[in-house]
Amino acid sequence: MSLILDGTNGLSDVDGTAAAPAIRGTDANTGIFFPAADTIAFSEGGVEAARFDSAGNMGIGTSSPAEKLSVAGAIRVHTASSAGFTVDAKGGLFDFVPAANNVRVGYVPGTSGVNTGILSFVVGSGSEAARIDTSGNLLVGTTTANGKMTTFVGSGQVGYYTNKSSAGGGLDHAQYYTDGGLQGKITQTGGFTTVSDYRLKNDVVPLSGMLEKVCKLNPVSYTLAAFNQKQFGFIAHELQEELPVFVDGQKDAVNEDGSVAPQSVDYPKIVAVLTAAIQEQQAIIVSLQDTLTALTTRITALEGAAA
Repeated sequence: MSLILDGTNGLSDVDGTAAAPAIRGTDANTGIFFPAADTIAFSEGGVEAARFDSAGNMGIGTSSPAEKLSVAGAIRVHTASSAGFTVDAKGGLFDFVPAANNVRVGYVPGTSGVNTGILSFVVGSGSEAARIDTSGNLLVGTTTANGKMTTFVGSGQVGYYTNKSSAGGGLDHAQYYTDGGLQGKITQTGGFTTVSDYRLKNDVVPLSGMLEKVCKLNPVSYTLAAFNQKQFGFIAHELQEELPVFVDGQKDAVNEDGSVAPQSVDYPKIVAVLTAAIQEQQAIIVSLQDTLTALTTRITALEGAAA
């Protein structure tokens, strides 16, 4: 080992190892060593902790960094506050772009112990754009979850948009699954389908008595208040009296905050009821036609006998 102090050269000719680094303090197994050409490594307790390789990549917890910074293990960067975040010393914040172009990802700890924080995303103006909460819900434009994915949009914006290139002809835009498998899909041509395969159905029986039910329904026209738009349909609680299976929710229900918890109607499934009613009506018409034909034949025969 040579130590040259001439204003140009320093410590040289010793590479060292993780267990016995070339440059160290009073702790013999903690310091700097040189495991390969153009490579600088750092050891702690006789184990390599980090290195700069010959490509200028830095690895922390790995001796084979693939990028300018490769980390094997968790990363934690925290600050007291920044645009879009207010976090304590346990919070995490990553700034990807200078403050003038806010792009940040932050972990904000919860208030009720471990595993209660959220992952928050800030872009543009510095306000929160999206978050993933502790239940795994994705929220965009809102901080209140109403399902696994909740979006809130302003006037003139689209809540959900998807576009498929014509090169993907015949493929679906979206598919919907439950634990039982595929339940429905939106096709590239704009159609909406739900699963109706006979192999997935039990206790199949024909519908009957639908004409009587349909005659009791009250189809109406109305103006949809939120959009001042004229529409046609049913009043949910009225339809529920005759066809409850097609209506979700209860009449006059409210949410915890006092807002309306609206009922909804599964309109596509009403088609089966209407079809059955039409068939029953057609059977009546055919029966009346047969009766009229027989009556006409009888009258003609009686008129002929009288002549």
